[in-house]
Parts: sequence; C-alpha cells; structure tokens
Amino acid sequence: LSILIKMGASLINVDAPTDDDVISHIEQACLLPSSMRKTVLDFCQNRVDYADFLMQYLAYQGRLDWNKEREMFSMKEGLPLGGEEVFWSHFETVFETIPNKPDALEALAVMVCCPEPVEQLIVNAVSASGLQSLLQVGLMRQEERNIFFTFPEIKEGLVEWLRDQISCSQIQKQIAGAWMELSERWKLRYDLRIGRAWLLSGDANKALSFLLLAIRDAREQHRWKLVQNIADLVQQAALKVESRVALVEAKLNMLEVSLAQHSFVDAKLQLDELSQFRNLNHQAVARLAVLRAEFLVDQKNWVEANRELQSAQKIFRDLLDLQGLARAFMRQGDLLFLLNRLEPAVDRFSQAMQLSSKDSLDWAESQARLIELRLRLGWT
Repeated sequence: LSILIKMGASLINVDAPTDDDVISHIEQACLLPSSMRKTVLDFCQNRVDYADFLMQYLAYQGRLDWNKEREMFSMKEGLPLGGEEVFWSHFETVFETIPNKPDALEALAVMVCCPEPVEQLIVNAVSASGLQSLLQVGLMRQEERNIFFTFPEIKEGLVEWLRDQISCSQIQKQIAGAWMELSERWKLRYDLRIGRAWLLSGDANKALSFLLLAIRDAREQHRWKLVQNIADLVQQAALKVESRVALVEAKLNMLEVSLAQHSFVDAKLQLDELSQFRNLNHQAVARLAVLRAEFLVDQKNWVEANRELQSAQKIFRDLLDLQGLARAFMRQGDLLFLLNRLEPAVDRFSQAMQLSSKDSLDWAESQARLIELRLRLGWT
C-alpha cells in the first residue's frame, strides 16, 4: 500500500456500513420484523457478509415464511441468534446435504491443515471432487487460484471435529507431496510449505532439509518475522530428531532476529543459551562472533566487538565463505562509521560489496553505505 501511495495512488477510506445499511441490505431479500431488528444488528456487527450469511442460515433452518401480500419472504420472530454456534449449526446442516462426504472431509482437512490462502491445485491434488462440493454448497469460496472458508468462524471448530474422522497426518503427507510435485512441474521452490507439511505429518527428518533452505532464503531477504516463524519450526524438528546442528541453526537465527529488531534483552538471553553449546562447527562459531559483535556494539564495547569481527573474518576466510566474510566486513564498516573512522569504513564496505552477489541485499546495503560515506568525505 505504501508503495502504491508513493507512486501517486490515492487512499480512499470507505466507511463501515451503518445499521440502516445492514437493515436495507437484508430487506432486499426478506421482511424484518421490528422485534428482530436489535437481535439481527447485534449478530451482524455492521458486516454485510454476516447479513448474507444470516439469510442462508435462515433459509436452511426453515425460518423464513412467505408473505403473500408483499410477495416476499419474512423472517420469523423470536429467533435466537448466538455467536459462533450459529455458524457451526449452519455448517453441520449444510454438510449433511453433501452426497460425497468422504471426499468433502478430505478437502476440509486440507483447508484446516494449510494456512490461508490455500492454493486450489493443492486441494485438488487431495480431493478435487470434495472441493467442488464445498464450493457448490457455499462453505468455501474461490478467488482466482486461492480457496478460502466462506465463514472462517467454523475453522477452529473443524480442527476438533475432523480429528475423530480423518487422519490429518496422512493429509499433511499428501499436501507435502502435492507441493513437491508442483515445485518440480513449475521449477519453483516451496521449501517452507513442503517442510511445514512434512513436520506436521510427523516426519521431522524430511522436514528439516526443506526448512533449513527456507530459513536461509528468508534470512538473506531480511524477512525477520518469517525467519522467526521458520526458526520455531526448525527448532521443533531438531528436537524431534535430536539434531544438535539444526538446533544451533534455529538458535542463531532467533538471535539474528532479536538483534535486527533491537530486542537486546532477548538477544542477551539467546547469547547466553548459545554459549552453553560446546564444539560448534567453524561456520557457527564465526556467525556467532558476528552476532555477538552486534550485541557488543549496542553495549558500547567497541574494542571487544571489533575483536569478535576480526575473529569471524579469519574463520570465514579460511572456510572460503565469501557471504559470511562480506557480512563481517559490513558489520565492521558499521562499527567504524559509528566511531567516525570514515576512510577505514569505506574500505570495509568496498570489500563487502566486492564479495557480495549483485542481486543480494548485502550488496545493495554496502553500495548505499559507500555512497553516503563518499559524500561525507567529499569524494567524487
């Protein structure tokens, strides 16, 4: 939205429907007794989609009478309208009308097991006929290639309801397989979706390799909220398969998120936790040194921070890890800039830029800092 506004788009604020708007919308379909007005408005909460749902619910429940004089349906009086139980009652009533219930159950399980929006091809891969049935009776809706619950209020209740009727772990295996097939067909990567599905199916071993790829990509894109979410999944998988290497990877990423978000209290706790691990591999030691340096900079411990960065640079250089070395130079450039040592900072950012891939955020950040430093120094 912010990008569109910068490009010249205007932001239009649309007011929420008023009570009169909701009543007028309902009365296009049926007559509303005055005694039911407050009950209906309390239920609809100024939402037209709730008003549409109410009409469907009343029709299925047989709560509409035909008014011969007005030639319209009329809502029966004295109808109680509770909260989510109304949505659940509607779901149960409608689901009973579906002829191929086993197929519909599988499609429902996919919708519950996947975060929305759910890719239509994934639901089709598990149960195409079930999805069509759910769309036809209005329990699901489709927007382009995505499938949504028409009324998300039923989703939470479905988790328990489905548990006794279908194996969700088996559904997750089918979801993982479907994403892997699409990945191969389209030559695109769906590491997070595949890894998440394998983990929820109970196969943490298969999940780990995909989740580790996903967290690397998210970290390189500086998508810190996503990194945190994937790190939680990696930690779960690592604990299940007792993988010390994967557990350290999860902890390192959590620490990097805390530092990126300036949550230094959390970072201190995570550093203490990581210090308990012994015999880390060389790359993990170097990454930890860079992250510890960032924390020390916040503590204004410049000398120790620089020492950590120098140590990391040596390890990355020995490992021929150019990306790690570039980031260590960048952090050292940041430190030198902070200390107003501008010319040495130029050198560090220049080295980082040379080592980074030109399509990476590290390269772009190094270039931006170089331009700023050259301007400050009066260099052309």
